Amino acid sequence: MAKTITGGAIPARRLKSSRRPAAFHEPVVARYRDSDVRRDFRADAASANPEVYELLEAEGYKYTIRVPANRILQARIGYLLKRPVNRPPIKVRRCYASFSYQAASWTMPRHVVAKLEWHPGKLYPRVCFIVTNLSRPERGECAITTGGVRPHGE
Repeated sequence: MAKTITGGAIPARRLKSSRRPAAFHEPVVARYRDSDVRRDFRADAASANPEVYELLEAEGYKYTIRVPANRILQARIGYLLKRPVNRPPIKVRRCYASFSYQAASWTMPRHVVAKLEWHPGKLYPRVCFIVTNLSRPERGECAITTGGVRPHGE
């Protein structure tokens, strides 16, 4: 038996035979379908699939899902990938970029946030791309952090 993120169990045979990427998330989405709570979804690059995005959008979830870097995404933030001039930083320098992007397998453009971190003593930055349907952080909204998503203002 495999554990889900909400503590339920999905039989291993079902996980192994599942060919649809959203099949793993459907039981969790169904569990909260009729509840009157705010529904946020955070996932790593393993869940970066158009079928998952469409499922979450249809159910009214707010999501942040990490997407693997590719040459097109890297080109969109090329201006941020140049090494900063002056002395090396003592603290981590962070840069963000926000843009609309449509992958070949997506049915519509989606909002992508790129986060770059220049660490002291490192030659290249750490880069993270996140696809999201969140708007700009407002009171009660979520902000994207290194550890994932956290309530804005914390």
